Amino acid sequence: MEKDYLIEKWLADGLKPEEREAFEKLEDAAFLKEVAASARAFRAPEFDAKAHYASFRSQHPAQTQAKVRKLWPNMLRIASVLVIGLLVSVFVIRNRETQVLAMEGEKTEVYLPDSSFVRLNTASELAYRKAGWEDRREVRLEGEAYFKVAKGSRFDVMTPDGVVSVLGTQFNVRQRDGLFQVYCYEGRVGVRRGEAYYELPAGQYLQVVEETVTTGNHTALEPAWNGNYSDFERIPILLVFQELENQYPIRLTLEDIDDTRLFTGSFPHDDLEEALRAVTGPMGYQFRQAGAGEVIISAGEYE
Repeated sequence: MEKDYLIEKWLADGLKPEEREAFEKLEDAAFLKEVAASARAFRAPEFDAKAHYASFRSQHPAQTQAKVRKLWPNMLRIASVLVIGLLVSVFVIRNRETQVLAMEGEKTEVYLPDSSFVRLNTASELAYRKAGWEDRREVRLEGEAYFKVAKGSRFDVMTPDGVVSVLGTQFNVRQRDGLFQVYCYEGRVGVRRGEAYYELPAGQYLQVVEETVTTGNHTALEPAWNGNYSDFERIPILLVFQELENQYPIRLTLEDIDDTRLFTGSFPHDDLEEALRAVTGPMGYQFRQAGAGEVIISAGEYE
């Protein structure tokens, strides 16, 4: 659920049970509750209503008896709501994440507040906070992205499979479909996964497939997908098929396929027919179109 949506409904005391559960899991929930409690504890200065009224009547004799409405309780409630709303609004705005999406079949570029450059591969998402960027250069990544980081303080790429940290360098991070890769092209990067830490100079890579970690050398100057094709080195064929589905608007059906077989090779991003041939040919598979956007791949001699 959207963070801002949950906070707004919480302010209006309109959370449903499942929404309240989601709100309680927000990292800011405790802070927001503290702000609300402080606002509710707000009190106006002591006010002696009887004394002030007597003084007023002595200076302004009333011609008729008027009804006196007590406004302070209502004003206090209004003030509390305004204080909560203002503080929460400022907090939400300052901590709001900027999200950058690359939809399927698209690639997206973005410059971060320090002019660091990021290029997102298809079906990827990047998120970061502009507020406090000078003190904490950190982004969240799901999918794949190529980075050219401006020199400065430490720069962290947070992924579900590990944290990649640099000072200023060029590197590629991929985290999806059960595959985690970090390729360093310039400078040096550090990769932390749980208690394990790896340091990669330019020309080295780290790869994790099903918790099996391998490292090695490479000679590339940039990721293959910058040149509009995907490249694989001994990767389970199932992950290759999943990348095909990311790059093209297709749905693959596998028949009698051993999806643990390893594939080495590449396929282009701008020619579906050629991409299918490039993947199925070396594996001895065949493919056929079964309808709009559906492709069946089966074992057997390539036609």
